Amino acid sequence: SSLTLGECADVNECSAPGSPCGLSANCANTYGSFSCSCNAGYSLLSGVCADVDECLGPSACPLGATCQNTLGSFSCVPVSCPPYHVI
Repeated sequence: SSLTLGECADVNECSAPGSPCGLSANCANTYGSFSCSCNAGYSLLSGVCADVDECLGPSACPLGATCQNTLGSFSCVPVSCPPYHVI
């Protein structure tokens, strides 16, 4: 809070350069404080939003594709077969 004409006013910590929540989270100003929520594809781990490895879970990709984790997401890469073979 800051003093404005004898009254305390809330300070929006989220509007300061360099969000207090980091690049992988959204900052929400609350009266006298703030809260952070992780972006999609990230999860709170030891107070920090960390990438979720979706490839660790079952069925991330259909049969015939391998899962490749990326920051905040994943992609399914088709498996290539040698000549005269099919999946």
